[in-house]
Formats: sequence, structure tokens, C-alpha cells
Amino acid sequence: MRPALSRLVRGARRIGYQLAAVVAALVAVAVVLAVRHGSAEPSGTATGDVVRVGVGQGASIPAYLRDSRDRLDAMPAGQSGYALVSLAGYLSPGELVPVLAGVETFQVYARVPLPDVQTAIVKIPVATIPDDVTAGMDAEAGERARQASRAGDQVAATEAERYRQHCACVYAAVVRAPAGTLRQLAARASVRAVDPAPRVSQLDLAVFLPPLPEQSDTAQPPKDSAPLPSGSK
Repeated sequence: MRPALSRLVRGARRIGYQLAAVVAALVAVAVVLAVRHGSAEPSGTATGDVVRVGVGQGASIPAYLRDSRDRLDAMPAGQSGYALVSLAGYLSPGELVPVLAGVETFQVYARVPLPDVQTAIVKIPVATIPDDVTAGMDAEAGERARQASRAGDQVAATEAERYRQHCACVYAAVVRAPAGTLRQLAARASVRAVDPAPRVSQLDLAVFLPPLPEQSDTAQPPKDSAPLPSGSK
């Protein structure tokens, strides 16, 4: 595929990611405004009430990490709830097993970390680890391969190959556990943050925005300035 057309394809993919982020942000703003005007019930009690958990674009990563620690410390000892787990690095399905041991995991977030390339963020529903994670990666590999075949997208081809290899690509998870267990989870070496989400009662009414492992200052989309990959590594 000619470089100019390949860059147009990548540009279209970026627009799609940005549009999804804008929609999520608009939903979050609508919820905040509804609460301020008293037209929405407390989170978790009203159908259609969306809760946003994580760090918004442009927000301070150090402040988010500090605030999530404070929220976890303030969680009552006997309380159980959902939490967003941000990892210190990208892990493979097998590496997740000891990290998330002892908690119920519902979904993980993954992306293929290519230098200076904005790759797609994938949400994988899970019940068992690592089996459901590898199955989700296999499904995503098929989807990325079809994209590569349709559009000659070299980035998608590389993503497909990495997912087929069950890559170290997972960087966050949504779990549920008692407060004490969540605090133990936060102390594990591979865990960057555990952000409790007591207002979440239904996962389909929540938007999770975990920071990427490489983000240390502010939450910004990954750079997308590298040359097109000439092939998979």
C-alpha cells in the first residue's frame, strides 16, 4: 500500500479513537451537570446514570495517583466494591495471574505498545485469567488482521501478530473485592494504582479511563509520529 494512503488510513483510525473519547467525555459532562441541577439520583441507583472512573485527558497523573490512594485509604474496612486497577507496565495474560490473584476480575484493558504509534485500546471481558484474556486477544488478532487485509494497514497487521502471540499488552483491569483485599492488591509490585469506585453498581453504566503505564505527567494520547512499520517484529 502506498505511504500516503497508509497515512490516511491511520488518520481515520485516530479520528475514530478521538471521536470515542469525545463521546465519553460528553457523557461524563452530562452526568455532572445533571447531578448539579438535582435531576439525577446518586450513582448506582438510577437507570442511565453513568459513572466515570479514572483520569481524564489532560489531567495530572501524579494527582490522580495520589487521589486514588486517598480514596482507597478512606474505603471502610467492611466494604466491597469495584475498583480500577492501573498497572505499572504492560503484562502478558500469564503475568496477570499472580498480580490479580484473590480478586474477582471483570474486564481488562490492552493495547499493543509500539513506540510513537497510537494503537487501539481494547476492552476484554474476563471471568477467568489467563484463559479469557488469551481468548480475547485471539479475537482481537482476527479483527486487526481483517483490518490490515481490507486497508493494507501495517499498524493493524503488527497489532494482529502481537495479539496472536499473547503479548505483554494488558495495562489495566476492573476488579471487585473487599477493601482490605484491594489495599493488599495496591501493595503488589506490578500495580500502580487501585482506584475504588463505590458509586459503580453496573459495569455497563461506567466509563473506565486508566492511565497508560508510560504516562507520568499528564494524560495525553500516545504520540503518533513514528514511520509506518515495514513489517511485524
